[in-house]
Amino acid sequence: MKKIAFVSLLALAGLYSCQHHPIVYTNPEVDITAPEAAGIYFNGDTVHIEMTLSDEEALHEAYIYIRSDVDSFFTYEPYVHELQSFDVDTFWVVTGMTTGVSAFVTGVAHNHHDGVTILNVPITLIP
Repeated sequence: MKKIAFVSLLALAGLYSCQHHPIVYTNPEVDITAPEAAGIYFNGDTVHIEMTLSDEEALHEAYIYIRSDVDSFFTYEPYVHELQSFDVDTFWVVTGMTTGVSAFVTGVAHNHHDGVTILNVPITLIP
């Protein structure tokens, strides 16, 4: 009986000493430095897009858009797979605006742990 109690006590001590701490993964980071929020752009103007996408371990996918609620004006899908950081430096020339449009410059970053970060910068496009 004492042996069973001793073995049971050892087993319980073993179970509690092997606690597993959950692994916590963070979402990727998106830092948009250009354009500035509330920027106004006319037909023929250049919208400079500068941002940094990063993740502690590795990025999986990334998307950069300029879009309104009803239309997409610019799309860029850089290859970022397995990179810890990626700097975006690109542009789009405003064309075809016939009315004023509220739009967003959007940066989207995915990592390998289903973490997603989306950052929007509002801009206005005017004919």
